[in-house]
Amino acid sequence: MSARRVFCLTLLFGAASGALYPCGGPPFYPIGTPFASYDAMLTQVLGVDYYYGPSRPPEATFLYPLRHARPLATEVLWRLVEHRDTDWLPKAMSESWPGRRDSILRGLPSVSLESFRSALARGDLAAAEREARVVAEGVIDMPPPLADVYQGEFRRAIEFLELRPTLDGTPSEALSSFWSETVPSETAPSDPALYPRPLREGARIRTMSRATLAAYADSAPTSPRAPSLRYVALQEQMKREIPNGWGDEIRKAATPELWGRLHAAHDRWLADFPASPLLDLVKFSRLRLYRLSGDTSPAWQLLLGFYPDRRYARTVWEMRFFRGGDSTAANHPAVDDPLRVALTDVPAESSGWCAMWRDAEAGRPATWAVDLEERMLYSLAERLAQSAASRQESLPPCFPEDGAAPTPFWGAMRVMALMGAGRTAEARGHLPAVPASIPGLAPLRARFALEDGRWTDAVLTPGLDSAAALYLVRVLAPDSARGRLETRGPDWIRREAVLARAAGFSARGDWAGGAALVAKFDPGRAARWTTVARLARDTTFAGLVASARYLRGQRGRVLYPRDVDWYRSVEARLPPPDTAGAPPRARATGLLADEPERIRRHLLESTEPYLALTLYARALERAGANTPGLAPAVREADALYRLLTDWDWNHGARFWYRRLADGPEAKIIRRAGRLVPKAARP
Repeated sequence: MSARRVFCLTLLFGAASGALYPCGGPPFYPIGTPFASYDAMLTQVLGVDYYYGPSRPPEATFLYPLRHARPLATEVLWRLVEHRDTDWLPKAMSESWPGRRDSILRGLPSVSLESFRSALARGDLAAAEREARVVAEGVIDMPPPLADVYQGEFRRAIEFLELRPTLDGTPSEALSSFWSETVPSETAPSDPALYPRPLREGARIRTMSRATLAAYADSAPTSPRAPSLRYVALQEQMKREIPNGWGDEIRKAATPELWGRLHAAHDRWLADFPASPLLDLVKFSRLRLYRLSGDTSPAWQLLLGFYPDRRYARTVWEMRFFRGGDSTAANHPAVDDPLRVALTDVPAESSGWCAMWRDAEAGRPATWAVDLEERMLYSLAERLAQSAASRQESLPPCFPEDGAAPTPFWGAMRVMALMGAGRTAEARGHLPAVPASIPGLAPLRARFALEDGRWTDAVLTPGLDSAAALYLVRVLAPDSARGRLETRGPDWIRREAVLARAAGFSARGDWAGGAALVAKFDPGRAARWTTVARLARDTTFAGLVASARYLRGQRGRVLYPRDVDWYRSVEARLPPPDTAGAPPRARATGLLADEPERIRRHLLESTEPYLALTLYARALERAGANTPGLAPAVREADALYRLLTDWDWNHGARFWYRRLADGPEAKIIRRAGRLVPKAARP
């Protein structure tokens, strides 16, 4: 899952980025990604999910090589597992999620009793049996989360198949009514004795609770519904006897006698009902015992008895829970190359890594071989990232330093492995060949461009988060680079470059010069700049107060709209007041040692309330006790002072408080305040 996006106040001119919500904390924009350490960049490329925590890229997942080998058969699993559709399926059936079922289930395997019911209405029991079997087989084939959606259809199909030997001669009207779409109790007598004789057993069982069904199984061994009754009893026994808790806790609490007793119950069922349509479902039920007891070897024997020709989706779904439990599973004769890749644990030592790499090379150009190489490069890059701080590991001698990459991900992992080993020059050499379709590499491309002094290329890096590009333009780029950006890139970049340059004019008091720049893209905004310039030319107390009031009332229509998340994100990159130099993230890369100064300049130049406060300060500095309008001017200046410092206290920042607490503006306001009679003071 990429970063969880929460769209707050849209950044000026449509920069499409959202604030990131760290767990338990306030939101931040990802502005500093090009300045992250190499190791932090590597974790982004390898699939860090900012909301759910670390995840794996698709190419490194269990299903990826299987999806290549059998795309249609594996697609349902891919959607359920990699897209987290399992989170939604139960809710799709809930009344609180109207309309969700159809959109979620669209394109997934499904079953329906419509053809079955049509056959019953025609009195064609043979066709009805075929259709019921299709439904039952289809549900057993499904992965459990999807099968749960169709439990109603499954129960009705199994019910018919078990009662089928007794139904010859039963009127078709009675059969259609019994298996109609509506709830049986609403369309038929509540007393089972009022049904035709062949349906009475089915009607009686429909009225029983699950616990009653389990007890009834012992008293009705000859019932046509005995397979289902005994299956329910088996599930209830497991529920009753297996201890509660996590896997380790269950294994400690359960005795060998318990597992033996439950396996014996499964054996009895399988021996008694070898022709039941529930046969494979009971076999899959046994997997729960293997999993909870930690007995993975027989689990693999059972699963590989199905793979790959029978129950593919359910079998592969269950395999996911037994990976790593049996080192010999990958060598089973039924394991084909794609499954072997899915089960492979990449060796950490160089000799084992190189032996596996040679096997993959020998398998080229088969897809499974490329899949294996991707997983190996991913595993290597991930391991190097964990030891990158000390650079204690080197690349294996067989590492593919040269040659074209067969896939974009393969190329990206080679680049990241080279970086993890500290071989940045080689990584730079391979990076241009990796397509921009690998989004996690965008910060790295921007980083290399910044190291080369190519500001324009850095800002316009394909795939770079718009918040990071905005940070480069607004805060860090020199005016020479902004000037070049005024004629390149998307409209919002050009406009941001112009406004960032104009902000420098405002700090120097040259509002007219800023207005001339802004007029290039926004005549309406430029008119407001011109108004400020006209008012500011009057340097009397009244003129400066008038210009301050006008600017205070614009609320982002002259410079930038108020965005607390943006301010917090920028301010967070400043070092603590007792730390010299650049903030830790910038210092780790060796880039932009003057980044803190550029941040301070940006905040001072582009914050309308602060610029208005400086105009108030200029006015109050020359005011006397008898200056007309002194008291309201002091109150308004004090309100701006509190607005800026409250931003900090309310949002976990400190820049404005530290800047203003003992700054010249505060001193001027305090002096002017002492000139105001006590009754009129703020």
